[in-house]
Amino acid sequence: MQKLKSLAIGVGLLLVPTFAMADTLAANWSGHADNGSGTGGNYIAGTSYVAYLVLNETQDAPWYPFDGSMEYTAVLSTTISSFSILGNLETINFAVGDVNVYEDDTTPADYGSLGTFTDGANILSGEAQNMIGSRVSIYGLPFDVTGVIVFDSGSGLGDVACTTGLLMNDFIDFTFATNPAGFEEAYDAEWKCEGLISVEADTWGSVKSLYR
Repeated sequence: MQKLKSLAIGVGLLLVPTFAMADTLAANWSGHADNGSGTGGNYIAGTSYVAYLVLNETQDAPWYPFDGSMEYTAVLSTTISSFSILGNLETINFAVGDVNVYEDDTTPADYGSLGTFTDGANILSGEAQNMIGSRVSIYGLPFDVTGVIVFDSGSGLGDVACTTGLLMNDFIDFTFATNPAGFEEAYDAEWKCEGLISVEADTWGSVKSLYR
């Protein structure tokens, strides 16, 4: 019996890993999009949708080691698969699109010269998958855009912290934005990754106490 008690105490003191939600790693971008129709909020199946984005200067916990002395631009190019209105819910379905990220320290991005968005080193390339935009039909509300960005090539691929894909938390504003010529709407993007990381060891007894 004494041996059994000792064994039980030993098991109780076993260290087991505990887990906590890690900091969300994210990159925030701002820019404008050409929806192919010439009018903001008008989406036609089969037309192209292209967003030209610039990385915001302040990044709290990025998933890539962005260099503050460089400018980073991204081009998201896809096609509108369908647009529907069901009651007061509007939905845009996008085809699988291409995403490219560029690093440059020479020519600032200029919407009057779109080549300035792609004249840097193409450090990341991949796809935008399962991309859907939705909004409630209330004046001024933007489209919330969800999806997953998966990078599969580029000189910076090995430095991307998320290997399983980045969650899209994007917004399309076609109501209030002031857009440059050739663009119908503002496009703000937050591409992020979340996960669980082991933060410390704890005893089995303290873990059990969480469920009492």
